[in-house]
Amino acid sequence: MPVELSDLNPVETMEEGLLKAYNEDKSQMGEHAIWEEDTFSVLKGPFATNTDNFWLCDTYHMYSVATTLPHQTADNLKLWKNDILVGFKSSDTSDWNWDELIGGSGGVWGDMDWKYSSAHKIIFSIKHTDEKGRTSYPVYRHTFEGGTMNNGVRYVSFYPTKIGKYTVIINRVKSAGGCDVPYEGRPNFLSYDLEFGPPDDGDIPDGMDIDIDALKDDYSAFLENQRFLRENTSEPVPVTQLVGVAIGITILAYGISAYLFK
Repeated sequence: MPVELSDLNPVETMEEGLLKAYNEDKSQMGEHAIWEEDTFSVLKGPFATNTDNFWLCDTYHMYSVATTLPHQTADNLKLWKNDILVGFKSSDTSDWNWDELIGGSGGVWGDMDWKYSSAHKIIFSIKHTDEKGRTSYPVYRHTFEGGTMNNGVRYVSFYPTKIGKYTVIINRVKSAGGCDVPYEGRPNFLSYDLEFGPPDDGDIPDGMDIDIDALKDDYSAFLENQRFLRENTSEPVPVTQLVGVAIGITILAYGISAYLFK
């Protein structure tokens, strides 16, 4: 169910959201969207896109992935300590101002005013890869409405419950307020990987009975699986090399047949 723009005041803290996910034994999204805070740690991004289409009003989108606690890094996230925040803000030039066609600050083309439109929406997913390399989608094609140029990035929370890699995927731009669509709606144009390791002893919230040793074993298995994949993933053979091999085999076969049947 899409998070509504009217949900400005979250009813849960990060700790409450993590505890809810723990009690239900299920990775899940928060129930309310939240506005960016200076204390958030931006882990990936911000990644900005803007269009330049003469025939359509232009669009500006900015995407980012963060976590609630300050001074965190993407390579040191901890289960039951950190959440994932998927952020988005947008604007467009549908308020193009033609009042000053000549001699104004906008020159011959007039002034271009960027404004916010609530019609800007994206679809994103979160994929999880576990210690055995198995994948699942705790969030699949969720529709989300961004913040504005004035009020900043609007985030939605995600509370993980498993060790491993979480990949935030921007599936596509669903709507751009009637203006030009970034990437022309091309699917899966942006993704960010985040790894979650086991928590330290002092990071376990009250009310959680966590087997840290089991999580450490799972994380070690995850790292070993990732290492194995890196070392055993074959590099693609260039097409030119394949063509060269085919030509060589053809010449060799021709030579052998010519020798045998001369």
